[in-house]
Amino acid sequence: MKRVFVFIVMVSVAVLVVMAMTKPAEMEHYAAVRGVAVKFVDQKVADSPVPEDLTTIGSVMAMSAVDQFLRQNMEVQDYMFVTVATVKYQGMNIPVSIGAFGKVRLLVDEGKLQHLIK
Repeated sequence: MKRVFVFIVMVSVAVLVVMAMTKPAEMEHYAAVRGVAVKFVDQKVADSPVPEDLTTIGSVMAMSAVDQFLRQNMEVQDYMFVTVATVKYQGMNIPVSIGAFGKVRLLVDEGKLQHLIK
């Protein structure tokens, strides 16, 4: 019984060490959220009946605005084993992504994230 307990403790410690060493960086959260925003902007640009030259300029301006919004309103908290990104929206901090084991996962669906960024 004692050996089983020691084994479980050792495995737990090993998992926690791996989690601490592989948590994603802050920029990976920004890239994940920005990727959703890029899809949204590309979709809106493709749906517009404006000439291609103007849509390119509009797309660049929209992505610039999204980048500025994310820099001002997105914050990444670094916990010991995971990182969590939140967006400030109407006075609330809404968690939008969590990172662990080198991966970033979105906590909100793309529609809600698009509504936050709009």
